[in-house]
Order: sequence, then C-alpha cells, then structure tokens
Amino acid sequence: MNTQTLNQFQNKDSAIHALNPRVKVLVTILLILSNSLFPDGAWVAFGGTWVFVLFANFRAGLRIRFLINRSFFVLPFILAAVSVIFTVPGNAIFSLGVGSSVWVVSDAGLVRFGSILLRSWISVQAAIVLTATTTFPDLMHALRHLYVPKIIVAIISFMYRYLIVLSNEAMRLMRGRQARSALPAQGNGAHPRRVGVDLWNGARLLQEIWQVSCSCVGMSEVIGSIVPCWRVDIRVNF
Repeated sequence: MNTQTLNQFQNKDSAIHALNPRVKVLVTILLILSNSLFPDGAWVAFGGTWVFVLFANFRAGLRIRFLINRSFFVLPFILAAVSVIFTVPGNAIFSLGVGSSVWVVSDAGLVRFGSILLRSWISVQAAIVLTATTTFPDLMHALRHLYVPKIIVAIISFMYRYLIVLSNEAMRLMRGRQARSALPAQGNGAHPRRVGVDLWNGARLLQEIWQVSCSCVGMSEVIGSIVPCWRVDIRVNF
C-alpha cells in the first residue's frame, strides 16, 4: 500500500474537477441521504440517481469501467443483508428446506434486499466520483467549511496519513526479514547477537515510524499545526 493505493484522485481538465469542493461534498452527501430516504422498491428514483452519477462520471472524464470495478467492493458487505429475504413478512415465492427448518423467501424480502443493494451501490459510486475528482486536502478543507467538527476532520486526516506510513514501514520490515532469512541457519537456537540485532532494527523502525508520522510536511494544508512534532533519538550500544 502506498499513496497511489489510497489516493484515487485523477487529475483531469473537466467541469466536475473545477467545481468548488464544498459543492461536490454537499451534493454527494445529499445524494446519499436521498438514497437512504427512498422507500423500498422505488426503482425509478434509484434509476434517476444512478443516471445522475453516471452523468457526473462522464462529465469528469472518468472511465465507466473505473467506476463499476471500484464499486464492486461493496458486494461482500451486502451479504449481511441477505437475511432480510427470509425474515421480512410477505407473499411467499418459494421455500428452501435446510435440515429440519424451512426458509421462506418472500416478495417483500426480495424488494427490500434489492433496495438495500441499490442504495449501497449508488452511494459508493457517488463517493468514488467525489474522491476521483477532488484531492484529499480539498476534501478536508471542504469538510471544515461545512462546519464538520474539527476533531472529526483531524481524525480522518491522521488516519489517512498513518495508513500510508504504517503500511510502507511494514513492507520495509517484511523485505528486511526476507533478506535476513536468506542467510544459512547457525545452530538450533537464536544467537544472542542476532537477537540484539533484531531488537535494534525494531527500535529503529519504531523511531522512523514516529518521526515520519510526526513530520508536518504537507499536513499544514490539511489539519494545520494542531500537534507538536517531537524527535525521539534511540541509541543502543551493544
């Protein structure tokens, strides 16, 4: 995982990219809220919302394949709503016999499950268009201007930054472990010097993670100087 993995912004010259970030964030939030307020089975309303998202995606110059592929990650979470097919009362369509129990599939359950699926899928696509046309600092500034609590904006900013830092340092640790494991084994037990080297490398890794996570380069545009940056020096003599 690196910056490109989390940052899905695509720099293009389009009308959607040129919009004020506050407008894009507000429209996306209203679209998601309207999706959640639509009654079950409002297929025309769901279709109209999806057409609006596709139109925004087209105006932004994004590929439809990019939008569809990235929205598929919501499907595993939809499995949690499969139970509504059997629990919502309605006219029975068919039944499934599982051991001594019988699960009845109702028409109202299928309608509710389909509505939940469309709500989630369209909302995720709207969020994808937002993140693909707006940089992360602009998103944070927009949330601030929309009077989102500063603590929430700070938590989101730190989470975004720490995910990149921790994942990169974890990959470095894994590469170092693979490089050290390439050496032939010496004896059956752990050599004291090898244990000391591993402890030293772990201490240095913690120091680097702390220093990189505390560096304020580029963060002043997002969250400002809300915390001081300390330097921790770890020195161990074997």
